[in-house]
Amino acid sequence: MKRLTMAAVCAVAGCCASFAHASGDVRNGAQALAGRNAVSVREADPQLGELFAVNDWTVQTIVAPADAPLGMTLDVTLDGVAQRVVLWKRSMRASDFRVLVQDENGLSEYPAPEVRTYRGILRGVLNSSVTGAVSSTGELTATIIDGAGEVWHIQPLSEKVAGANPTEHIVYRAFDVAPVDGTCGNTETAEDSDTPPFVERGTGLEITDIAIDSDFEFYQDNGSNVANSVFDIERVMDAVEFIYERDTSITYEITVIVIRATSSDPYSSSDSGTLLNQFANYWNNNSEVTNVRRDVAHLFTGRSINGSVIGIAQLSVICNQNSAYGLSWSTFTSNFNQRTALTAHELGHNWSAGHCSGGSCKIMCSVINGCGGIGLPNFGATSISSITSFRNSRSCLSALAPALSMPFFDDFNTGSVNTSNWVYNDGGAISTAAVGEPSPPNSLNLDSSGSNAYGQDNEIRTNVILLAGTANVRLSYYTEHRGVENGEELIVYYRNNNNTWVEINRITSDGVDQNSFDFWEHVLPANALHNEFRVRFIADGSDSTDDWYVDDVLVNTGPAPPPTLETNVVEVTVDPNAIDADPRLTNARTFDLQVTLRDGDDWTASGADASISGGRFYQTAAFEGDPNVDPVPAKTLWPTVPQLEFDSFYSRKNFGEPSFAGPLTQDPNFLSASWFDLVNGGVATYTVARYTVEYGDTLQIDGESGSVLNFTTLIPFSFTIEVNTLPPTPECKGDLNNDNMIDLSDLAGFLAAFGSTILDSNYELQADFDDNGTVDLSDLAGFLAVFGTTCP
Repeated sequence: MKRLTMAAVCAVAGCCASFAHASGDVRNGAQALAGRNAVSVREADPQLGELFAVNDWTVQTIVAPADAPLGMTLDVTLDGVAQRVVLWKRSMRASDFRVLVQDENGLSEYPAPEVRTYRGILRGVLNSSVTGAVSSTGELTATIIDGAGEVWHIQPLSEKVAGANPTEHIVYRAFDVAPVDGTCGNTETAEDSDTPPFVERGTGLEITDIAIDSDFEFYQDNGSNVANSVFDIERVMDAVEFIYERDTSITYEITVIVIRATSSDPYSSSDSGTLLNQFANYWNNNSEVTNVRRDVAHLFTGRSINGSVIGIAQLSVICNQNSAYGLSWSTFTSNFNQRTALTAHELGHNWSAGHCSGGSCKIMCSVINGCGGIGLPNFGATSISSITSFRNSRSCLSALAPALSMPFFDDFNTGSVNTSNWVYNDGGAISTAAVGEPSPPNSLNLDSSGSNAYGQDNEIRTNVILLAGTANVRLSYYTEHRGVENGEELIVYYRNNNNTWVEINRITSDGVDQNSFDFWEHVLPANALHNEFRVRFIADGSDSTDDWYVDDVLVNTGPAPPPTLETNVVEVTVDPNAIDADPRLTNARTFDLQVTLRDGDDWTASGADASISGGRFYQTAAFEGDPNVDPVPAKTLWPTVPQLEFDSFYSRKNFGEPSFAGPLTQDPNFLSASWFDLVNGGVATYTVARYTVEYGDTLQIDGESGSVLNFTTLIPFSFTIEVNTLPPTPECKGDLNNDNMIDLSDLAGFLAAFGSTILDSNYELQADFDDNGTVDLSDLAGFLAVFGTTCP
């Protein structure tokens, strides 16, 4: 069956795609759909080893999409083997994430740039994993762990080679990272055990809120650009989080990133201890950041630190806001593997991990890449034990419970908020104070007595709910307000597949206490149907007497709505004028493939295979060649060439010119194409293909159609039609000029038709003696057998 993929249509139409493929072999249009191609791998300049601190490497052309799609596939060669990397967007940003920028006017909020961090796998490679980021110019940074545990890194050449093409990347193994000078400012060291370095920890992650600051030198190292600086911090932190999730079951949410775009920043010392104290003093004493929600804060510095020190951090301080600080001289090297290990190391001190020594020490060695190397990078067993023990003693962390499946339901009839259902809760409480609860005696109470950093409004968020691959999912709940002033609101959000909170309802109080609950229901849109879906309620009020009550929160499938797109086959009567013009249509039957759009849907895209058993399709010579150059027979010709109306073809609205995504197959008994219409659309019924069967037994049509509202999940169709029509019998085979004699003039006509497959209607029925759709040698034998005779 012809599969119409979203990538296929977007490749031709130029429409927006939420999942992109990038290959090392740059191609355009339908050719880009042909499949996987190996990337270009070249001999590398020896100087690159010194620039990127690696001993062995390759340079590869990797074309990544710069528009930050929701997902992408990339081709890379690892150890001479072509691999396909599959990535999907994943954000570390907290729901209240902000970017603050200091300039000559002070610190102010700045629009957050696009999320550009990803997680993924190697397609078809068991136990593989990938973490990565793609810049606004399409440059890829990635860490790949293959199925055998080998670790590879990808970085853009442009980080160290001025003027390098954004597609050019250096690819190297973690094993081939060269030693560099760099020590931690902390001093204690212990021997690490030889226990295996890590095991998978499952889904029970502990969420740690982290605030990030950076200095002016770091801003300069990132081209004096705010978006570049945010991107650099997030790509490092994404790789750091990957290590912590795997080794210690700790995950991070970034609440704020501070970018210092002026030399008048609060950080002036090149001594590691003094710089750490400046960082702590600023965050403990400046109202602009003091109340930022955090369990730990970290400074990314570009300042060259005295001696060989590249980082320093307080020990055993997570959850202690006045002491939970550390810093990394993140740009001390261009080697991304070492940059990641440095920040993971300093945060390890915050988590109570000390220095270690020995071959199994890995990240927490006091010398970067010392003690036998940083591994994947990963923590050694002693460090893991220290970190996880300290983690288990912390009360500020939020437990990330295992993801939930549908149906999700909470009637709040327990003594406290269910932490498996609601993994973030600021002020929400179980209450019996409402009136007329749908599920008495309890409901959830939200007011404005919270303690979060950006106001006193109570807020609660669900755990992740697995909605990928579902359809017709509904969110419903009941609400009531009491003591809430006129104009104050309860706001409901869902998290979309771009990790963004989207408002789905805003309930405004009229100032009058309610004595019953209102019911609300929403059909979730397509961008909610993913495996990180969440729901969020925020009470936007002014004090603790602004009481909103929520009950019976449900996420589940509902009754299926009528489809907005429906495909059918309708038979059309062949016009007698067309039969007169071309006798091949004498016994023909014509069938139109029609698509009906409803409920605000727009435009169509279709792909179909059609076959006729024991027969052939009717096609005129006008449809030979490239369909995008020689389009469907023009409607204006139908009055003078009526048979054109019954040609088998694919069409836009009202039999217009099609636009094809990929090659078109036109055989006498088989037609196949993918086509679309982005111009003519709207709610209506459209004929998108016509199949005229000259003769044959069974017509089979299989394919799928898409539209604006049904594009990420195309709707399949299949039709089986018993045609059961015979080819017309010519009055006299061989009499091509209809003069009742088979002579030399007929031989001239026969030779004109010889070798044709889609034939001139004046000759075909008379010249095709064996009715196989082609005038060939067997037909010549038949012609010669009757040559010189008269018609009966």
